[in-house]
Amino acid sequence: MPTAVNELSVRENGVEAGGSVVEAHFPSNSDTLEGKGTAVLFVHGYNNSRSAARASFEGFVLGLECASGRGALPWPVFGVQWPGDEPNAAISAASYPLKIKVTQRAAEKIFEHLTGIFGPGGAPVVLHVVAHSLGCRLTLELLDKLARGTPGANVIISSVTLMAAAVPVGKVETDGRLRRGVDSADRVCVLHSTGDAVLHWAFPLGQTAGGDGFFPTAIGRFGGPTGMWMRATSMSAEGNLYGHGSYWQGAESASTAAALMGVAVANTIPLSLTPSHALPTANTMAMRTVSERRLPR
Repeated sequence: MPTAVNELSVRENGVEAGGSVVEAHFPSNSDTLEGKGTAVLFVHGYNNSRSAARASFEGFVLGLECASGRGALPWPVFGVQWPGDEPNAAISAASYPLKIKVTQRAAEKIFEHLTGIFGPGGAPVVLHVVAHSLGCRLTLELLDKLARGTPGANVIISSVTLMAAAVPVGKVETDGRLRRGVDSADRVCVLHSTGDAVLHWAFPLGQTAGGDGFFPTAIGRFGGPTGMWMRATSMSAEGNLYGHGSYWQGAESASTAAALMGVAVANTIPLSLTPSHALPTANTMAMRTVSERRLPR
């Protein structure tokens, strides 16, 4: 049976796009994190409606299942819904500078919820997190809160996959405000691409307009800071660099995330990609006539 995508939401109930950050909750048709030993969290990015985010999550689950060769993943999956968009499409596209603060409020609400949950027998809940774009900022804000050692935060972050991270590199450098949260996670992988036009052009403008840096470089562009991540991978498919919207449906990103989580990845090679090797032509020896010789008497 395919893996279901549950929902952990800080969106207003019944709101498809926009709205305010509210207390973390689970819809009535969703499972909850309470009592789970291990779970996977997906975090969508900026300018995603509820339905668009859900479609991305469901597509990535299929990618993980294909990468692992499994009919279902070994852990429950929860898609984090947060109001990183606006109901009006034009306003939503231009609202990025305002959504940076929204990630911080959303992280606070999710953190408050996580402080009250426990795994089986009171053990910690182990989480694997996969985030995209501005959802990576929300994730790092959450990790920072967890790393501060607030009593009651009974959660272990086992792996984090940051895809096209819309986060300034300076935030996670040695003296960066969010560095402590990164260091607290067991394994962190960055998937990046210089082919990402959004992070190249729009991100520096949006961050500057939002008062969160002066034309900074995004982590998701070059994968910086160099040498800090367990793995930093430049993403491409069939020779083409990933764009900003390539990650959720990318087989390459799903395979990388699955391996980081510790899910065995099926080692299959499509026949079309298997090189053919012809046997070399057999060597032939030219024949020549040898003149007759007589031995002396």
